Amino acid sequence: CYDSFLATDNYVGGGLAAEQMVKSWKALGVEPKGKVGLVNAMAGVQVLINREAGFRDKLAEIAPDVTILETRFTDNDMVKSIAAAEDMVSANDDLIGLFGCNNITGDGVCRVITEQELSEKIVGIAFDSDPEEIAGVESGALKALVLQDPYGMGYKGVNYAWEKLTGKDIPKEVDTGATIVTLENFHDPAVQG
Repeated sequence: CYDSFLATDNYVGGGLAAEQMVKSWKALGVEPKGKVGLVNAMAGVQVLINREAGFRDKLAEIAPDVTILETRFTDNDMVKSIAAAEDMVSANDDLIGLFGCNNITGDGVCRVITEQELSEKIVGIAFDSDPEEIAGVESGALKALVLQDPYGMGYKGVNYAWEKLTGKDIPKEVDTGATIVTLENFHDPAVQG
C-alpha cells in the first residue's frame, strides 16, 4: 500500500522512442521500410515490457511498412547485448533501426553501430543515459536517448511525503515524464538537469 507513486510512464516513453526513430530516418533520408531490432534487457520486467509495447505499438501506427523483429533478451549483460545487436545486423541487410530498452542494451547497440560504422544506415535509440550512451549521442551512433527524471522523482516524492504528513491531499499516481534527448537539445539546461 502506498500514498503516492511517482514513476515514468514507460509505455509513453517507448512511443517517444518510436516517434524519434521515424524522425531520424527522415533526417537521414532513409525510407521507413525494412526491419527494426529490439534488444531488451530482461523478459518479464514490467517497465521493460511497457517500453517495448509502447515502441512496438507506436511504430506500427506511424511506420506500418516496418517489420519489428523478434525481441532479443540479453539478461542485462553487455556482451549478450552486443552479440544480439550484431546478430540482427548480420542477419538482416534491410535493418534500419535498433532500439535498446535500457542503458546496458543501449550500450550494446551503440558499440555495434560505432564499430561497424552504421550511423548513416541504422538509427539507434535507447533508454536511460550512461557515459557510453552519452558519447554515442555525441558521435551520432545513437540518434536519441529517452531519459527519465530521477531528480524530479526524488524531489517531488519528498514534497509529497511532507504534504501527506501535514494533512494535505496528494495524487495517488504521478507520471514524472520522459524526455527525448538528441544532439540538437543535448546541451539545453533543462536536459542537462
